[in-house]
This record gives sequence, structure tokens and C-alpha cells, in this order.
Amino acid sequence: MNVMFFGRKSKLAPSIRDEEINDTMPTLGSEMNFRNGRYVYYARGGDYCKGMNHYLWSFLCGIGEAMYLNRTFVMDLSLCLSGTYCSSNKDEEGKDFRFYFDFEHLKETASVVGEGEFLRDWKQWDKGHKRKSAGEEAKYIHRPWHAIWKSKRLMNVVTEISGRMDWDFDAQHVVRGEKARNKHLWPHLDSDTSPDTILTKVKEMVQPWRNLYVATNESFYNYFDNLRSHYKVHLLDDYKELWSGTSEWYNETTMVNNGKPVEFDGYMRVAVDTDVLYRSKIRVETFYNLTKDCKDGINTCRIGFFL
Repeated sequence: MNVMFFGRKSKLAPSIRDEEINDTMPTLGSEMNFRNGRYVYYARGGDYCKGMNHYLWSFLCGIGEAMYLNRTFVMDLSLCLSGTYCSSNKDEEGKDFRFYFDFEHLKETASVVGEGEFLRDWKQWDKGHKRKSAGEEAKYIHRPWHAIWKSKRLMNVVTEISGRMDWDFDAQHVVRGEKARNKHLWPHLDSDTSPDTILTKVKEMVQPWRNLYVATNESFYNYFDNLRSHYKVHLLDDYKELWSGTSEWYNETTMVNNGKPVEFDGYMRVAVDTDVLYRSKIRVETFYNLTKDCKDGINTCRIGFFL
């Protein structure tokens, strides 16, 4: 048995049994199975408490390495959510991977085992067998993005919202927040996403009195009120009962979290907003339809991207 380490050591999130969604951690079985195994151990590194895209880029590098080398991937289900997604505006540790991603699909795609069980057996084994991943191997590793799906619990919320609009709706994506305040990189974004400007642009693209879902990071609920005179407007917060204390999502995530309530955090909001947006008939995009500012700041637009 030998082990390749990827990152640094971290704590183990509790494992639970869920009869509806099979996202419990696979086990190694006997000590002999452990000794005969070959592993890639993924643990905390430079991606810890960074944005979710940063985390996934690093995480999928580890998964890809394990697949390439035909090894079992050792993972910690506990992650740190960047403060940009948290109501506290502070990084929050102890978030469960299964809150955000479909672990059942991941373990069907790749061979994985939990860090806790691995470390228990590892203590009985010669630590001299471990080694770091060689740089040459990284050239041949492809990140298996197909292994990462959004959590089924979040997708159930997406399905419920879409169903309440009879699966017949249009949508607009309105990016504001910090980008709208940064006049250096996005000089026109604030004004181009003002309520009156949004209404003018949407009226050019969407028929009146359609169901219009607004996916946005704008925190002021009434910001889009002028649209209500022309459309049946829907915002994510109109569906709060889907993650309230009496919801199926609340009960299931509480069970995953060892009986402790789970916040419907900023990343979950983005995940649900995005997938409802993708299910719309017509999409009005911020960095295509509403503004000529570039998505990644000034001078980053692709040639021909804007009409």
C-alpha cells in the first residue's frame, strides 16, 4: 500500500445515513483492504477558505490525479466557505461538501474514501510509504468536471421554483453588489442596471405579463418593483419557505449536519438562482444585454461579444 498526499491535514465532517439520498461515505472494510489499496490523499491547502471556484479547481485536480493513477481518493467532507458567501461576511469552517454538491454522483464517478477512516488505519501503517505527487504527472491530468454536480437538495429547490412558474418563464440576470460599486473596472454597470434602464431593456426582449424570474445579487428586495407593472416578477426570496424551518431542505440538511440547523447561504443562493435562470425561455444577461462593461473588467471583452 502506498499513499500520495495532496495538500495538508484537516478535520473530518460527521458521516450520516440518508434514506432518500445515498451520500454516506464509502468504507474501506478490513485492514487488509486498506493495506492493499493505493491512495491520493486530498487535504487542506492554498484553496482553503477561498472562493468556491478556487476550491473546485484544486479539488478536481486531486480527483483527476486519483483517476489518472487509478487510486482511491481520500477526502474530507468538511470545507471552509469564503466570507463572500456568508451573512457574517467572515469565512465559516465546518461546512459539509454535501450541502453544495452531489456526493452520491461523485462516488459513482470516482473511487473515494473518508479521511477519518483512512487516518485511523494509516496510524497502523509505515508512514514512510507516502510521497508527494510528481510535477510531471500533472501535465497529463485533466480535471473531471463531469464528476461535480450540484446537490440534489438544492436542485429540488430549483425544480419547485420552476414548477410554480409552470416551467414557462423568462429570466434576467442582474449583477450588482461590489462590481456596481467599482467604477474603475465597471464604470457603467451601476447606471446600466438601474431600475429604469433594466425595464427599458427587458421590454425590448420579453413580452408583457410573462413570468419573469430575476436572478441577482442585489440585496434590496424592492429594487425591481417597477418591473411589476409589466411582468409577473419572481425573486428567490419569494420562495423562502422552501428552505425555512419546516421545509424538506431544512430537515435533510439538518440531518446531514448532525442535528444542527444549516444556513441557506450565499453560495446556495447563487447555485439555485443560476439553475432557475438556465431553465428560462428567454434570458436577459447583465454582461451582454444590460451593459457594455466587460464581465472581468475594462479591456477584457472578447471581440464581437457585444452587439
